[in-house]
Amino acid sequence: MEQFNERRDPVKLLVQCGLFTALVTVGTLISFPIAGGHGFINLGDAVIHTAAFVFGGWHCAAIAAIGSAIADVILGYSIYVPGTLIIKALMAFVSSILIRRLSSRSWLAPVALLIAGIIVPAGYFLYELLLSALGAWE
Repeated sequence: MEQFNERRDPVKLLVQCGLFTALVTVGTLISFPIAGGHGFINLGDAVIHTAAFVFGGWHCAAIAAIGSAIADVILGYSIYVPGTLIIKALMAFVSSILIRRLSSRSWLAPVALLIAGIIVPAGYFLYELLLSALGAWE
């Protein structure tokens, strides 16, 4: 597959992004609850980081946001959709930037994934604070 900003046929790019969006959704549906009942771990983030490597930038952000939001609706967590759209898009965008910048030093790739991965729990923590402040849990 082409990587990052190489010229692509727009129809081929749209199909590839659609397929990766579906893979993110399915990967997110394969989830394991976290002890204590606050959230879950899923395989969708692995697909998002793969998309960050393959597509980069805004394409990856759209793939991550839409695929994860669809999974939230399917799993019954629709209250998290607005936060998921922002959080997952930001994580994917940061991941793609870090992967691109650190690609010459392959030993730093896990650091890029760790930095991008920190965005998710921090983002959902802030989103839940917002929901609590708005009285969504009452």
